[in-house]
Amino acid sequence: FDHGLVALGKGDSVEMELDDSVTYSDFEVDERSLYSIMVMTGYLRAIPDGSEGTYLISIPNKEMRKVFSKHIMDRLRERTGLDASKFRNAVISGDPDKMISALTKMSMETVSIRLSKDHTSYQMFITGLMMDLEGDYVITSDFESGSGFHDLRMRRVRGNSPNVIIEFKDTSNGDPERISEDALAQIHRKQYYYGMTGRVLLYGVCIREKVPTITFEEMYLQG
Repeated sequence: FDHGLVALGKGDSVEMELDDSVTYSDFEVDERSLYSIMVMTGYLRAIPDGSEGTYLISIPNKEMRKVFSKHIMDRLRERTGLDASKFRNAVISGDPDKMISALTKMSMETVSIRLSKDHTSYQMFITGLMMDLEGDYVITSDFESGSGFHDLRMRRVRGNSPNVIIEFKDTSNGDPERISEDALAQIHRKQYYYGMTGRVLLYGVCIREKVPTITFEEMYLQG
């Protein structure tokens, strides 16, 4: 998957070399051309970062973020197919076994081994996958809630689906089961669900070399 696209989709800025001489015929040829064209057409904001030809690019407003989120999902669908839909359905239905199955398959097929050593890459990847549910949810990542900063929080704003919180950890050693339990415990310790009402699905996710271990809990919060 494209690390930059998902980073932009969740509200981060990305350092990128841009080319002001590109045309639409270059769009499918060079990854850099995609960003350059989106800057020139106003979909992205670009601020020089001091290096020649290098910029910090970001999404300029909420409306453009919705457009860009759709673009991210189109790109991810090309790589992940039905597995992305299976993963989202598993998250919403509270089925960690199906989540593990779908995520492992997508990871093996789309995630670079270099990126798989960093749980932040999985956090961004999964945030991108879940963006398809925006509208029914307010989806935030690396954002303050409770007494800390959650990894991924999905607050239901319409419909009957549950709220969702996912906390990620990675490990090159140690027990993945224990670490996923620690991730779940952090959700409670920091009260990332503060302000939510109704059903809340909590997932502690530990990643080791593309293989996830997930600890799951369901709770209900009174309004």
